[in-house]
Amino acid sequence: MRAALVGFIFGLVFSFLHIYLNLRFDLPLYLILVAFDKTVSCTKQGCLPYVVAAVGISSIIWAILFGIAARFINFRDFDPTKDARP
Repeated sequence: MRAALVGFIFGLVFSFLHIYLNLRFDLPLYLILVAFDKTVSCTKQGCLPYVVAAVGISSIIWAILFGIAARFINFRDFDPTKDARP
């Protein structure tokens, strides 16, 4: 659960930075914006609700990805000295 929360916060920051810096390296955000662009026509401030919705959806996707990754990577069982050679 904590990993999903971290993923959601990461997704929010990541998405807002990509929009602010006009980068297209956040794949979920980019695909959502392309889908909105093909289905909705808006100009300037009228697009703001769609951008906020895209950021929210992208953050949810990042939360899901972080949650899945946390399921497969269990850091509590990690012991670096377990297989250490003397």
